[in-house]
Amino acid sequence: MSDQQQAVERIQDLLTQRKRVEWTIEMSNGETYSNNSWAIYAHDEYPRSSVLAGQPRRTYVWEFDEENYPGEAGKEAAIQACKTAGVWKYTSVCDGSTHIPVDQMVAHLPDDTDY
Repeated sequence: MSDQQQAVERIQDLLTQRKRVEWTIEMSNGETYSNNSWAIYAHDEYPRSSVLAGQPRRTYVWEFDEENYPGEAGKEAAIQACKTAGVWKYTSVCDGSTHIPVDQMVAHLPDDTDY
């Protein structure tokens, strides 16, 4: 299965599993990784069952690596995957990232780890 097909399948899975998802296409950047590849992320809130309930949730969907999709080709592949999956509204983040540091995400939790 091609990258394009896998990305479309993953987007469609998330569309059926979650409500009110927003999408971004941006350079791949997270807590433990950063590279020059274009990636698709889904954004929503953690569910009520989570200790992070109500906090913003960013989910990595798919990445179009720089080696196989150099320059703007990765961004175009990500846009095409979104459109093929039925996502026509997304934000393209050209400079920066929507990444939220883990320390900021868990700041509301008690320091005592004995839950």
